[in-house]
Amino acid sequence: MMEAEQYDAIRQRVELRFRHRYAFFAHVAVYVLVSMLLWLVYGLTAGMAAEIASQFPIAGLYAILAFPWPLVIMAGWGIGLIAHGMNYYIRYGEGAIRRKEAINRAIEREMAWRMNDEKPKNDVPMRLTDDGELEVVEDEPSLRAKRKNQ
Repeated sequence: MMEAEQYDAIRQRVELRFRHRYAFFAHVAVYVLVSMLLWLVYGLTAGMAAEIASQFPIAGLYAILAFPWPLVIMAGWGIGLIAHGMNYYIRYGEGAIRRKEAINRAIEREMAWRMNDEKPKNDVPMRLTDDGELEVVEDEPSLRAKRKNQ
């Protein structure tokens, strides 16, 4: 029974991750399609800016009408799209993996700090060989005497 519950919990987490991924890709697709539609409308109506400005003699009206307004919409929506992508990355992508690893390292450091107030001692006598390797020193009478005096 326990395995079935674990399987269901894991499946729900994986399905949630995939739903969020598909929602992000759908958001990107809608952004691209709507942006293309806005640029099409702008392209078809941009020629009318001079005609409208000539009928209404208001200072700066042509500049306002000729301004590429789809850029404003794309910039605002793009910020939201980037936030959506970052949210997915932090919750489910590499950001989540890095966060879990950093938390685990911090927990290990904290546990080691709380458990060991002092550094572990090396009771095995060792020496450095001519080629720079460490080797265990067999019990020599001079070492036994040093240990007794300590």
